[in-house]
Amino acid sequence: MYRTDYRNPLRRIIRIESDSERTWRVTVRRYGRIVERTFYDSSYGGKRKSLAAAKIYRDALEVYIAAFEADHRLWRSTKKNKGNTSGTVGVGRYLHPPKKPGGQPFPFWQAFWLDTHGKRLSKSFLVGAHGERGAKRLAIQAHAQGLAEVHADIQRAALAPARYPDIKPSKELEPLLFAAAFAAESLRP
Repeated sequence: MYRTDYRNPLRRIIRIESDSERTWRVTVRRYGRIVERTFYDSSYGGKRKSLAAAKIYRDALEVYIAAFEADHRLWRSTKKNKGNTSGTVGVGRYLHPPKKPGGQPFPFWQAFWLDTHGKRLSKSFLVGAHGERGAKRLAIQAHAQGLAEVHADIQRAALAPARYPDIKPSKELEPLLFAAAFAAESLRP
């Protein structure tokens, strides 16, 4: 089970035990920045109470970040990495192996993206059928259309979250995060 899997009761929470500290740490990464908070056993009156405070904080933080999860996923899927040679994220030029031994491989442009369930989707365009520029242009358009559909699905899911049916993503989220942080602080002995 992954650290961010919602079935994992300790998702986004790690235990730190050293000579100098015994803590639980909640860590969330968004837009290349890290948000973290440490819950010391000595401050909360023991290991169980500091874990309870960390879970309350983590749950409130997850509700808060669910409101902009669609934007974050779109940002992640359009972030260009240093190995990109096509100039466009999610689009690449590939060679399909020849059907006959000794034959010529045929080039194609492929657009790929992840759907809301993490499944990889793709569309391919043959250079022989569309030309080099035409195949690349069609791949870029298919990638943009696929991302737009995924973004719309994520936004629809964010407006009616199954995990938190009573909470609507709006201005209520900021006080909820504050209340959870306050509740975590009230667990101190």
